[in-house]
Amino acid sequence: MQLFYFLSSYLLSFPYNTLRNHLGIDGYAKIHVNFVNEAKEIKLLNPDIKVLPKKRRKKGLILIGDSTPIRAYCCTKGIKQEDGSWIFTDPSVTFGRPHHRDKYPVGHKAHSLITITGIPMVSIVSTRRDSDEIHIFPLLDEFKKRFPSLNIAYIVLDAGYDSEEIHKGIYEGYNIVPVIIRGKLVYPKGFNSEGIPLCDFGYPFIKTGIDYKRNRTRYHCKKICKKDTQIIFPCPHSDSGGLVSYTYFRDSYRKYGPATPDTIIYKKLKPFRTAIERGFGLLKENRCRAEYTNTYMGIDNVAMHVIEHDIVLTQDIIFGYRTTGKVSPVIKV
Repeated sequence: MQLFYFLSSYLLSFPYNTLRNHLGIDGYAKIHVNFVNEAKEIKLLNPDIKVLPKKRRKKGLILIGDSTPIRAYCCTKGIKQEDGSWIFTDPSVTFGRPHHRDKYPVGHKAHSLITITGIPMVSIVSTRRDSDEIHIFPLLDEFKKRFPSLNIAYIVLDAGYDSEEIHKGIYEGYNIVPVIIRGKLVYPKGFNSEGIPLCDFGYPFIKTGIDYKRNRTRYHCKKICKKDTQIIFPCPHSDSGGLVSYTYFRDSYRKYGPATPDTIIYKKLKPFRTAIERGFGLLKENRCRAEYTNTYMGIDNVAMHVIEHDIVLTQDIIFGYRTTGKVSPVIKV
């Protein structure tokens, strides 16, 4: 809180423009880190969520990643070029994909990592036309830079990030379990539609655990064929302990990785994906009005503007907890 009072006195002593130029993106990020650490001390970053499994679960934060368009309210007068592209007064402003809520998609895009409780951890800004997936690794790098002592256990992402490269990169490069909403998955012969191995008689194995050190998932035969009265040929393994099967992440992180659609952690975390939408709603419209007060030009200035509102939202959640005991404005804990 001392940093907050220091900033307040600074605001009273100097023009706000001078303060922005003096602090820059790094200065604003350091101020935000201070408030995130305050939220950490009162256990708002990773509270106990009863619906999540407690056994066989990685320890660390659960983050949700996504992006949101930030409409430009500065001068966006553009000149159409011969090749069909546009050049705007602010060269960092670009067209993005039209949206039902935004028929004039000119501006930037904010990419963020937010805790499952709605506290923004890291935000970076790009042009509006950038795809989301190219910024997930820079976001994670920036998180490690700002919060070296914090560990991420799971990151929840939407189907736009569902590629083998991202699945493998997040798990191998950052030791984080990616919970990515899958598109259509087609498994080879010997697997059911959920990616569970089948025995020679076509019965699914039962998952008995994930070996993170060996990057594989263990399955065991529970001899359910014994209960099938229509089976013609007896299983040669019926008198033994049953068969054991494995799937290996290296064969496909997307299909056999540590958080496939059949896992409990995937099923439990998937519904929390909508929390990010509510978080962005708080940031852009309801409380902080980040978009409607954005009259800045240039990616750096817009980035400082976004971080300012990350600070405000973080303070807002802390204040709400201290006054009402409510842990999160986006989920029920």
